[in-house]
Amino acid sequence: MIKKSEENEEFLVDYDYLVIALGAQANTFNTPGVTENCHFSEELHDFVHEDLAELYPAIKDLVKITVVEAGEHILSMFDKRIGSFAEKKFQRDGIEVKTGYMVVSVSDKAITMKGRPNGEISLFHMEWLSGPLVLGPGLS
Repeated sequence: MIKKSEENEEFLVDYDYLVIALGAQANTFNTPGVTENCHFSEELHDFVHEDLAELYPAIKDLVKITVVEAGEHILSMFDKRIGSFAEKKFQRDGIEVKTGYMVVSVSDKAITMKGRPNGEISLFHMEWLSGPLVLGPGLS
């Protein structure tokens, strides 16, 4: 049941699968090296801890996932409760969240960040997750 707020009407929407998509192409913010050195996916933790761990149980102890966010909180475009929930969930899952850091470049060995303090994170595999790239009318 969906309620239309402006007219206060309710109506039914039939569906087999409900897909809520926030965007189709990740925004790289023109960060050097992202396109060449990063993979774009969103389920790395589940893949490692559920799928891959069935075949290689020790893999969970060898993989470290770090989320780097330029702002003070992740998912800042949503209600604060959503970002707070996600940060707590990441913490429970052993995912480090680094806020206040901006990725300035990516190579095949490390990401370079600007923030407090500036630094690098060595990496073996890089996943790039960001909001959608929003294009204006007539742009592609």
